[in-house]
Amino acid sequence: VDPKLEYLRSIVSTWSSKYIHQIFFDHKEGAVDYYRCEFSLPTSKGPITQGIVKVQFLIREDYKDPKAFYVEYMFENENLRHKLESTLKDNKFEAWIDRILRDKQRIKSLLHLGTEFESTRIIDESGREVNPFVERLDMTKVTNLKPYLDKDISKDVNSPRFAKQLKKKLNYMFKKADKNKNGKLDFEEFKGVVKNINQELKEFDIQTIMASVDANEDGELSYEEYLEIVIDLVMCFLMREKSLKEGKKREDFVSKEATKYIFWEEILKANQLIQKMFKKFDTEDTGVISKDNLASTLAKAKMTTKKENNILLQNYCQLGRFEYKNFADILYEIRFNLVKTR
Repeated sequence: VDPKLEYLRSIVSTWSSKYIHQIFFDHKEGAVDYYRCEFSLPTSKGPITQGIVKVQFLIREDYKDPKAFYVEYMFENENLRHKLESTLKDNKFEAWIDRILRDKQRIKSLLHLGTEFESTRIIDESGREVNPFVERLDMTKVTNLKPYLDKDISKDVNSPRFAKQLKKKLNYMFKKADKNKNGKLDFEEFKGVVKNINQELKEFDIQTIMASVDANEDGELSYEEYLEIVIDLVMCFLMREKSLKEGKKREDFVSKEATKYIFWEEILKANQLIQKMFKKFDTEDTGVISKDNLASTLAKAKMTTKKENNILLQNYCQLGRFEYKNFADILYEIRFNLVKTR
C-alpha cells in the first residue's frame, strides 16, 4: 500500500460529493512524488463523461514530522500552487472544479473539439444519440432565427460556429435571389436578402449594412465581395440585441442629447456650406433637388462619411428627389443611429 496515495485519497474524498475521482502516480523528482487526480461527472444517461478536470499533487515527507506529509496542488491550466488548509476553503473545491469544467466545455463547443468516440456516444434526455460538437440547426432551412437565438446557440452569437452557419445561410439566400446566376444582385434584391436574414435586425441596422456596400456602374452588387462585411455587421447587431435582452448596461451608451452636444456644431458647419451648394441647383427655391445633385454635392463638399452619404441617397430620396430644408436634422439623426449601431 502506497501511504502517500492513501493520504491523497483521504484528502480528495472530502472535496466533492457529486464528482468521481481517480488518482494516478505520475513521476518522482528527488524526494517529491507527483500524482495526478482526475475529476469527472458521468451520469446514468451519459456514462461517457464530456469533460475531465485534472489536478496535480506534489507530496513529500514533512521535514518537521517524518510521519506526516507536506502537500501542494495545482489545477490544470493554472499557475497558482495551493497548499492544504490555505488558499481554498473546504467548501470551495467543488465550485472550483465546476468552473474549470464549464470553461473547458465552452471552449470545446466553440472550437469543435471532441473525439469521434465522444461525438457518437452521447445521448439526450430521450435516449437519442447526439453530437454536441457540431451545429444544431441548418440556417438554410430557417426563415426566422429568433427562436434559435433564444436557445443555446444564442450564447455564442460571436462564435466561429455561428459565423460559419450564418455564411452558409447568406450564400444560400443570395444564390436563391440571383435569378441570372451571374453572382450579382441589384440594390433592391440585395436589400431584400438582408431584410430576411433575421427578424432581430432593426430598420437602421439594415440601412447601415446597405450603406457599407457599393453597386457597380450597372447598379449591381457582387454578393461574394460583400459577404464577409454583411456577416460581421449582422453578428455585431445580434450581439447588441442579445446584450440588451440580458439586461446588460452598455458602458459605451451615449444619450441622444450627449451625441447632439458632440456632433451638432460640426453638423451646423457642414449644413451651412452644403445648403449653399444645394441652392445652386434649386434656382426656384423649391427646397427640392435631384438625387444626382445630392450625390455630387456630398462628394464635392467632403463633410460627410461614405456611410452617411449612402444612407442619404438610399433612404431619403423619394422618386429621385431630395428635400433638403431639414438637412441638418436628417444628418444628425443618421449620425446618432450610426453611433447606436456600433
